[in-house]
Amino acid sequence: MADEIINGNHPRIIEARDRTRQAFDSIALIRESHHPILGNISFLTDKEVAAFLRVSRRTVQNYRDQGILPYYIIGGKCLYVESEIAYLLEESFHPRYNE
Repeated sequence: MADEIINGNHPRIIEARDRTRQAFDSIALIRESHHPILGNISFLTDKEVAAFLRVSRRTVQNYRDQGILPYYIIGGKCLYVESEIAYLLEESFHPRYNE
């Protein structure tokens, strides 16, 4: 074992490289799904709101300009309270007519 040469093709190195890649992928997933929380309030960006509502970012801006979506602007960045967006959807629900 003392004379063993470990290079980039060694199984232990390959396994360590794979595990490191998996860790970085997991961290990236956490960063993408993380919502800033302040005082137990979760905020969404305009990109996240657009994905949540399945509309374009321009439509989110139009909703904001029309006063449909409540928002905060902090340092030039628009933030939306996640629970307020969910509440808006619930309140906007119209059930189908009974026949």
